[in-house]
Amino acid sequence: FPKDLSSLEEDAEARGGGMLQGLPVSIKECVAWAGHDVTIGTAGRIGRLHDDDAVVLKVLKEQGAVPFCRTNIPQTMLSYECSNPVFGATTNPHSSDKGPGGSSGGEGCLIGGGGSLLGIGTDIGGSVRIPAAFSGCCGFKPTSKRISKKGVVSGTPGQESV
Repeated sequence: FPKDLSSLEEDAEARGGGMLQGLPVSIKECVAWAGHDVTIGTAGRIGRLHDDDAVVLKVLKEQGAVPFCRTNIPQTMLSYECSNPVFGATTNPHSSDKGPGGSSGGEGCLIGGGGSLLGIGTDIGGSVRIPAAFSGCCGFKPTSKRISKKGVVSGTPGQESV
């Protein structure tokens, strides 16, 4: 790896895109994506389309990432399982009789199963880290408020990390 990012930035500019040019990225269902609803797994939120992308999604797109799918969550994102009445249940990518953990269980399942290289989830008390561990992949929780949560819908107040 280079000691600084300037050479990567120069390469990206030369290719006409950002540092993530062409990288497919999966997006947790609670992250606003223009033209899509964010249900957080509740039927009452179906059809409420967002006019704008969440800040984290805007930054990914500006860097050339290609969002290609949204991933499942438990209802209101308050569970260590991953099931809701809107999209149904997500199972572990390695054993369908086990769960992937929650609340970013859809992300953990997709990445752990080889369906995505990078995904965006949210984490208050293990919602990225638990599904990553259950699904055999890596997840981390950045320092609180390091990544903007503007445009990320939460089932409860208090969420500080994306």
